[in-house]
Amino acid sequence: MQGYYIFFGSKSSGVYNKVNMQIHEFKTISKIELITMALGRRTIWDKLKSRVVWLPLGFDYSIVISKIKNPDYIYIRRFTADSSFIKFLSYIKATYPKCKIVIEVFTYPYDKDDYSRNTIHFIRQLPFYAKDLIYRRKYRKYVDRIVTYSKDNLIFGVETIKTSNGVYVDQINKKNSNMHIDSKTIYLTSVAHMQVHHGFERLIKGIANYYNNGGKREIIYNVVGDGVEVKKYKKMVTKYGIESHVLFHGKLIGDELDNVYNHTDIAVSSLGLYKYKINTISTLKEGEYLAKGLPTIAGCKISLICDEEPPFILVFSNDSSPINIDRIIDFYDNIYMREDKEKIVDEIRSFAKTNVDMPVVMQPIIQYLTAKE
Repeated sequence: MQGYYIFFGSKSSGVYNKVNMQIHEFKTISKIELITMALGRRTIWDKLKSRVVWLPLGFDYSIVISKIKNPDYIYIRRFTADSSFIKFLSYIKATYPKCKIVIEVFTYPYDKDDYSRNTIHFIRQLPFYAKDLIYRRKYRKYVDRIVTYSKDNLIFGVETIKTSNGVYVDQINKKNSNMHIDSKTIYLTSVAHMQVHHGFERLIKGIANYYNNGGKREIIYNVVGDGVEVKKYKKMVTKYGIESHVLFHGKLIGDELDNVYNHTDIAVSSLGLYKYKINTISTLKEGEYLAKGLPTIAGCKISLICDEEPPFILVFSNDSSPINIDRIIDFYDNIYMREDKEKIVDEIRSFAKTNVDMPVVMQPIIQYLTAKE
């Protein structure tokens, strides 16, 4: 088999690591060539033309066409749809009618996240939003499947392949429980490049409410990472007077990050996806938390291969309400008071191996690509 992976973006971007993991799995069934699409240098005139709804964004698909030879499948990581992209899909279907075209829609729905985070963002992105609205409707003519981390059976009139984000579990160091012997304090940790959708203000407000209402358990929240929301979070912590309970570490990697993980009881996933009307989360970070062996809290359902929520994932309401710290305390006690911490880590890591390991999450896609029709 011969496959092609089309990626719109830079090889230096954070998501490129995931692309490489997917390509590694595709290599188990076929030859695979990565084709990276980038706009490169553009004049002001080019940029103005790209904002006209019926004109293309400016990607040169002739380069892609010249590289593609007798494809069995083409896997595409979604980008804004435009007229030239639809023409490219049409050409592939006409030239190679047996080629399976699969588009990965890594977030769905994505309109609010991509095009309307706020009024100014919406105004700036309106031309591109209009393009996408018009041209993605044509997917049903040319696209065979859409890969989604949601539970949708159809997206833009195309049948879906449902899966979740994955990691290579064996490549992630598990939490060393022997380094964490403090059983009186509950340590929470979030690791992120903090954006609006992370919604960690809910947890900060929850901690403030807990102590204002006479809470006695010691809660420490480690905030690891940078991003546009950090400044706001720091102001909130100062306003509420909870500096001793919320610690900002900045961006950490390697041993420094592992050290924080080793002293963590519960990981914190995104709590603000309600802002973008997203009801299911599936990012690499959840897989990393589980591979570490950490119980995890989230603001909405985590997309997993299994349908049932395991006992070491706690889901809060998908809204702006402060996080109830008493629920976290009960969650902690129910997990860690029943058996040895090391056994808990191994149990969660075992779950990760069967639910978020890369070969597992790629299997539904592999099955479709290798099936004979």
